[in-house]
Amino acid sequence: MKVDFGQELKTMRGADLKERVVTEESPEGVMETITLGGCAIGALLNPEQGVEGKVKAKRYALAIRIQECDNGVLELKIEEVALIKKLIGKAFNVLMVGQCWNMLEKKKEQEAEAKAEAAKKVNDAESKAKEEAPEEAKAAV
Repeated sequence: MKVDFGQELKTMRGADLKERVVTEESPEGVMETITLGGCAIGALLNPEQGVEGKVKAKRYALAIRIQECDNGVLELKIEEVALIKKLIGKAFNVLMVGQCWNMLEKKKEQEAEAKAEAAKKVNDAESKAKEEAPEEAKAAV
């Protein structure tokens, strides 16, 4: 399932939701818009008690994949999306969790709609073929 991690979070009034980011170039920090990718990476890297090293290493690898994905879009397994949702739910406030979950679930809805549309096209084609088949048989006689 493809996820666009470049999607930006908004305030309740529709303005960009921002955070202060400190860098070597800007030790005082600069305001940057919060993205789904930033939330996912933050949640994956957030410390959690009782988690084994192997699980932490897998979370780190997923965070790196998100960080390095082209144009913010990354193909993920359903299990990876579920993990990201679970960890975002633990790490962030209601406003951020609600938006992130909606962004992640919207992709699932779009895929389901695309599959339903493809199935409808197949059914329509089969129906049309059945309708045309008797006419062709009559013409051959």
